[in-house]
Amino acid sequence: MTKEKEIAEAAARAERFGNYAQATELWNKAAKVAVNTNQQAWCRNRCDFCERVVEKPF
Repeated sequence: MTKEKEIAEAAARAERFGNYAQATELWNKAAKVAVNTNQQAWCRNRCDFCERVVEKPF
């Protein structure tokens, strides 16, 4: 498994468990190691979403 995929899976897992602060950090890391612009954009969007949830929970 690639490092990118490991980080993204950890981010998704943190998000599923409601650990949005941790997910934000992990999605940001995943975006930095993403291999193409589509994956990078996806990771940044997830990071932004998690960051908003930390600031203003549902």
